[in-house]
Amino acid sequence: MKNLGIVRNMDELGRVVIPMEVRRAMGWEPRTPLEILGTDEGVFIRKYQPRDAENEKVAEALMAMAATAKNQTQKDALTQAVALLKKN
Repeated sequence: MKNLGIVRNMDELGRVVIPMEVRRAMGWEPRTPLEILGTDEGVFIRKYQPRDAENEKVAEALMAMAATAKNQTQKDALTQAVALLKKN
């Protein structure tokens, strides 16, 4: 993780402004949904992507792999994995 050397104070309502340079570098426009993650090392912020969108990306990758699978067993396993992702 890179230290940007930027320090911001939290206001009375618990708000912190994300500097313009960071928002621009990350491609965050106003109203971009952000996800806040807590770990033992601190708090991390990233662009929020609904789980369905993540599952869809994985499903597309698995389907591409199934299309190039060398045998039917591999194709079946990948197709079953896609079905499980779409079910959740």
